[in-house]
Amino acid sequence: MKKYLKLLTLGLITIISSLLLVACDTRQIFSNDETAEETYTEETYTEETYVVTFDSNDGRAPITREIIQGNTTTKLLITRDGYTFQGWYLDGKLFDFDTPITTDITLQAKWVVDITEMCEYRLATDGKSYEMIRYNGTGLAEIVLPSEYNGLPVTAITAPYTMDEIMNTTAPYVAYFPFVNFEDNGQGQNVENQHPEITSIMIPDSYTSIGLGAFASCDTLNSITIPDSVTSIGYIAFGGCTNLTSIVIPDSVNSIGDVAFAYCESLTSITIPDSVNIIGYDAFARCESLTTIIIPGSVTSIGSHAFSGCTSLTSIIIPDSVTSIGVSAFSGCTSLTSIVIPDSVTSIGHRAFDNCTSLTSIMIPDSVTSIDSYAFSGCTSLTSIVIPDSVTSIGHCAFNNCTSLTSIMIPDSVTSIDHSAFDNCTSLTSIVIPDSVINIGNGAFDGWTSEQTIYFEAETKPEGWDYSGDAQVVLGYKKI
Repeated sequence: MKKYLKLLTLGLITIISSLLLVACDTRQIFSNDETAEETYTEETYTEETYVVTFDSNDGRAPITREIIQGNTTTKLLITRDGYTFQGWYLDGKLFDFDTPITTDITLQAKWVVDITEMCEYRLATDGKSYEMIRYNGTGLAEIVLPSEYNGLPVTAITAPYTMDEIMNTTAPYVAYFPFVNFEDNGQGQNVENQHPEITSIMIPDSYTSIGLGAFASCDTLNSITIPDSVTSIGYIAFGGCTNLTSIVIPDSVNSIGDVAFAYCESLTSITIPDSVNIIGYDAFARCESLTTIIIPGSVTSIGSHAFSGCTSLTSIIIPDSVTSIGVSAFSGCTSLTSIVIPDSVTSIGHRAFDNCTSLTSIMIPDSVTSIDSYAFSGCTSLTSIVIPDSVTSIGHCAFNNCTSLTSIMIPDSVTSIDHSAFDNCTSLTSIVIPDSVINIGNGAFDGWTSEQTIYFEAETKPEGWDYSGDAQVVLGYKKI
């Protein structure tokens, strides 16, 4: 019996020893030499690892993780009383946690002061969310707008009243926007930035609207992040942000309100996403550093004064979704050299291209039925223009002071030429008026000299036209 117990014990020791060898994580490399018995050698296998250090930047000891080469690490979630966590940064840039780890790195936490209790709010009309209406903090250069208040989401930033309410208030008064005061003392209006220390603002993704005067006249603001939850940018939302150089509008936005970016004098470029269908009046007026802009095919109308005074804008393409170009839409764009108007446009508004002094040529599509007053007035570099036979009227002063214009053809479809339409077009040697024209306003050819000729196909002058200028007038002209 003892002999059997001894054999059993030896067998158990042998089995345990074998299990221990397997547990040592060794790699076995076998040799299959046909001339020798099967043998093997053992080689220890180790994987290279790197250390990821999380520095919370608040006095707490760093936390480290050992990561196998080529693997990724997960985001460490941390909190800090009185602050909002902005994320983990590597060398000043937000770290992408899908990045494979191939070296030792240290991630720095970025914090901003929680301004929830520094703001004023009003309950939204749905009763389920709040709108931020005023910031009362001081001394912070970077802020993140509150995403929650009283257990409900904050979904908008706006003034606590409408623009009509402000304008219809009897002076003197002070209107409070979220970051500025709008004052009318009865002798004039003044907008004062109450927070000149702010340079950067981040909007959380709980926000769907940037409303009236949200960041108006924040003239020290140079950086802002708009999340793709925002669907509308309202009246004078960024108007007067003179230090803002660029902005990305997410493709969730479908409307850019009136005066939204007016007087953003440092704004050099902006991309309008193809979700936008309305560009409001004065939307980008006086953005004097704006050199290029892309209008997407979703836009159907360009509002009055939308790009007026954009003196650095050199070219623009209007998509064929646009049906109307508003009053003074591109007025005073003194660097604009060319523009393409699609055949979807039916009207060119009053002063649409007024004083575009670098514009050399333009093609008006045959969808346009009227050229409104002052449409191309003061385009002093314009040398030629083709008016399609869809146009029936040419408004007053439409081409006045186009001093370089040498060629123009008026089609048989035109019935009316309003007063001062070609006033002071001193480089035109002649013009032919088709017999379809039955009305010409007085002064239509003021400023013409004796070296210029006005040819009429009709045998008589249009009724009521009284011309006393110096140009030669020839009736009964026959085209060759």
